[in-house]
Amino acid sequence: MATEALEMGMGVGVRGYELKQLRQRHEDVVGREVVRGDGGVPSLANAAVMDLHGDVLESVVERVPAADLAATARVSREWLRAEDACVVALKAPGVWRVDPVFAAVGDRVIALGGACKLALADGEDASAVEVHESGSWTPCGPMPAALRESAAATWLSTAATDHRVYLIDRTTGWASWFDPANQQWGPTCRLRPDAAVSTWGLAPGRAGAERLVLFGAKRGAEPALKGRVVIHAWEVDGDSLALSSGAAHETITMPSEMSDMLFPHDEDEVETAPSIGVCGNAAGGYVYNAANPAIGAVLYELRDGEGTAVVRWEWVACTPAVQAEPLGRVMLACSPVVLDELARGTPAELLTAVTRSKAS
Repeated sequence: MATEALEMGMGVGVRGYELKQLRQRHEDVVGREVVRGDGGVPSLANAAVMDLHGDVLESVVERVPAADLAATARVSREWLRAEDACVVALKAPGVWRVDPVFAAVGDRVIALGGACKLALADGEDASAVEVHESGSWTPCGPMPAALRESAAATWLSTAATDHRVYLIDRTTGWASWFDPANQQWGPTCRLRPDAAVSTWGLAPGRAGAERLVLFGAKRGAEPALKGRVVIHAWEVDGDSLALSSGAAHETITMPSEMSDMLFPHDEDEVETAPSIGVCGNAAGGYVYNAANPAIGAVLYELRDGEGTAVVRWEWVACTPAVQAEPLGRVMLACSPVVLDELARGTPAELLTAVTRSKAS
């Protein structure tokens, strides 16, 4: 039932005073009064059968967590329209940008580089940086000199943490970080632990101190790997942008059967430099073929505590929606999902299976 899915997927209560004007009209239809829960909040299962609409519906949708909006939109067309009305668009940055990097750091949004050079005013830089906070954009200093020639989303790999956004040139390995709270750039250095790597990717590292995971892809030079793509990973200290010491300094290699799936080897084809994309968070993430995301991705899981950063690799098939639009532009992202959230987003008929799995 839609009511059950709504209660499980949203986990949101409807305030009593918002339904005051509608209650009497709906009691005849529903056949009973809305049963109140703790604190005077009506049960969502009972409220959902009401014909919510207009300002009342929008006030309900405004209280839905952003992560649950997708499930909310599937309730009905009225709910979809209410969701659209509640999504607030940010004002455009002051600099006209065509291929910028956007990153969310805490409650701030950062726009970096990607400016349209033809539209720049005197004194404006194509690598300009702006921070959105409290409803407005604040201009900041431009990107470091080593990144200005590649100051666009096409050429940069980024990783955002709770305090900073990290950037690395996907080809050269030059990297730096930006702290939006203090509007300050960190050190600029070249992350290139393997000179044979042709493309780099960056992702947040293990939770706690500022740490990163650096990925690099190259063509194998050994006879057994001739022409095949090899993907390595290293843990990097976020403050100094130096490789971590101890066991974390070790080079981690993606299993060859998975890198072969990302970059199928064909002896008859002309070899090109592999291009990888990375999206992740403090729990793990995905590595994919940036030139052909429809192939699929490799999931990596980060280890808690000491030792090498990556503890597990797993192949993940591509969603059919991406395969159905081969000419469309694909944007990938990920966020941590705990088991309780997974259960709330599961259809009602599958909830029992999830519950049994948790109990076992």
